[in-house]
Amino acid sequence: MLHNSLSKQLLIWVVLLSVFILSCSIILFVIQNNIFSNYSEKQEGIEEKYTYVESIDDTVHEAVFDYSRFVNSENMSYLDFQQQYEQTIYEDLQDLKEMSTSEADETYIEATESFQRYYFKDILPLTTSYVQDNQTEKISSLFNNTNFNDEINQINNESDKYESNLDDQMSQTIDAFDRNRHLIDIAVFTYIIVILFTVFIIVRIISRRIGSPLRELSQAANQLSAGERNVSVKALNRHDELGALSEAFRRMISKIRRSEVAEQQLNKELSEKNTDLEQLVYIASHDLRSPLINIQGFNKELQASFKEIDSALQSDQDIDDIRKQVAPLIEEDIPEAFYYIVASTDKMDALLNALLRLSRIGRQRPDIQPLDMNQMISEVVKNYEFQANESNIRLEVGDLPQAMGDAGLIDQVISNLIGNALKFLHPDRAGIVKVYGYVENEQAIYCVEDNGIGISEQYQQQIFNLFEKIDPYVDGEGLGLTIMRKILERHAGEIWVESELDMYSKFYFSLPKVAQGKTGKDEQ
Repeated sequence: MLHNSLSKQLLIWVVLLSVFILSCSIILFVIQNNIFSNYSEKQEGIEEKYTYVESIDDTVHEAVFDYSRFVNSENMSYLDFQQQYEQTIYEDLQDLKEMSTSEADETYIEATESFQRYYFKDILPLTTSYVQDNQTEKISSLFNNTNFNDEINQINNESDKYESNLDDQMSQTIDAFDRNRHLIDIAVFTYIIVILFTVFIIVRIISRRIGSPLRELSQAANQLSAGERNVSVKALNRHDELGALSEAFRRMISKIRRSEVAEQQLNKELSEKNTDLEQLVYIASHDLRSPLINIQGFNKELQASFKEIDSALQSDQDIDDIRKQVAPLIEEDIPEAFYYIVASTDKMDALLNALLRLSRIGRQRPDIQPLDMNQMISEVVKNYEFQANESNIRLEVGDLPQAMGDAGLIDQVISNLIGNALKFLHPDRAGIVKVYGYVENEQAIYCVEDNGIGISEQYQQQIFNLFEKIDPYVDGEGLGLTIMRKILERHAGEIWVESELDMYSKFYFSLPKVAQGKTGKDEQ
């Protein structure tokens, strides 16, 4: 209890200062929380619109692409999914209508509905009628009709305009957020300056016993504001205002240090994103460019062949000489050029679809739940039992610890790892694939081990990069391990490999544990 007048005056100052600090903190907290909430809501709304637009664009592309394949092949199976495409577009438009807040939203929705009616209510029924009447020429004419192409171009243009509008909305939202955040920074800075000035006035009128601790706290505050992080405040072990203030500084310093750890993690994630971006740039400039060069080259060969055929037809030679001259072109050169053009377009399509799958994994939000890994592994192994029995492969599964994760995504990881183990077994010895797990440092660790061909040390890091394939003749785009790495990163987990060439491979992955499991590795 305070007895002298100076202490009573100090108490009044402390009370007033406390009320001032609390009021400013509440006001700043409310303002900041409101700004962040508004920004988050607007950003999520725009990102959700992006998702619907991408879904509609992909569905329209798939629908028209299936329709074009039907026109070229006259295979009715390509029209089987049109009703599903129509339903997908309808559902996305309904969701987009509920989120509509601007004229640009309404314009895009109206344009998409117009194309939906034109394509699904006019073109497809008319195509069906022509198919029933066996009017092939009319179907081809309908597909190559100028109006049809104009409708497709128009919906593509409207989609581009709408995405550009969403980009502008996102930029405006970010700019507004930055301006408001700058104002908050100024307010916080002013708030700190006022508090320090008030504390300085109080320090001038208090006793020496209080002055020394306050000078230490002031020095610590100045160091923090100057950017120093190696700051410490001595514990006063007092049950008064100075003791509470000292403890508050200690908690603040501790929070700053935790923030630095979080910042380092964010920098690490940013570095990984930059690495992914560099890989994507390489793919765009190399892997996607290669088939384009092939298409350009063989297109020139086609032009040269057709020019030679035209020249032969315009000559005065008899029909037999003309036939001998153009036969190699028609029977060999032209079909070969078409074959390589189609192969190049198929390669480009596979690469783009692979990138789309990887992008969807990056955007998908995991539904984190406790996982019974023993049951999950058991179900995956059942899918490979027939293949294992036919190839005389022994599958061994140990008792596995439980973990936290998204069941669908982790199922992909397990299936890919076991599938790879079976795919790359050694041809000269009986195959053995083992699955086991243990708990270490609050993480559940799982391993898929095989006695297969192994991986050279120089490739053990590259295999997790985009489109990296050690054996180019094995099926697939070389994306499986990249997708697995992305999935596990979304779960705060990791994946790594230990392998010896021509001996074995051990693929490990980690997940947050959910229950007490094993405390060390199983000696399998």
